[in-house]
Amino acid sequence: MLPARTNLECGASSEFSNAAKVPSPGTLQFSVASYSVSESSADATITVTRTNGSDGAVSVNYAAANGTAQQPGDYQPASGTLIWPSDDSAAKTFCLADRFRWQ
Repeated sequence: MLPARTNLECGASSEFSNAAKVPSPGTLQFSVASYSVSESSADATITVTRTNGSDGAVSVNYAAANGTAQQPGDYQPASGTLIWPSDDSAAKTFCLADRFRWQ
């Protein structure tokens, strides 16, 4: 019977290091894939969510741009920044105002 030997005795090395937490800031995305508003409806409220992590502060800039709706006839200009502090994963919203509602 052979005596038991440690890895170090067998020529192998062993190391230990403290594991560091890998930051996970998460992912920012719209709460739905697309938004649509009819000519007769109210303003469009756009929701952005932060999922899969909340480490560190994050922000995203937004700006309305022409698509099927054209500015200045269909909507008010809108731009800004949504900000999430560290550990905040609450949804944030911004509003696109219907131009005709404010005349």
